[in-house]
Amino acid sequence: EEALYSQCLKQYQARDFQAMQYYVDQFVSRFPISVFSDNALYLRGQLSLALGSPAEALRDFDRVGREYPLGNKYAASLLGKAVAYRKMGLGQFSQRVINEIKNKHRESPEFYRAELEEKLLAMDMDTEKTER
Repeated sequence: EEALYSQCLKQYQARDFQAMQYYVDQFVSRFPISVFSDNALYLRGQLSLALGSPAEALRDFDRVGREYPLGNKYAASLLGKAVAYRKMGLGQFSQRVINEIKNKHRESPEFYRAELEEKLLAMDMDTEKTER
């Protein structure tokens, strides 16, 4: 388990999405109830965002929320969803997720990051209005 998760981390650090895709799929299928499963999916989502694939990231963040609602990456995956929605130009969905974080996860570090994300979203929406 640890060796396979280590490979996930290695591929994340190398920013090798294809290899990460393989290792995360292997890890989650072999160890679905591991304490690292939500982390592996979350990291793959983060890598997808960093590489400019927010729709791909959204799938992983959504999966963390569905399959690991009590996991340590739940709130972080919500924030990832908000970012992915914003990057996809779906501001109303991003705002809904930000509101959920602000209402239900006040004790998490993501609460403060959600406030920043909300400001970025507002800037993006202002820019869209100006361009029209």
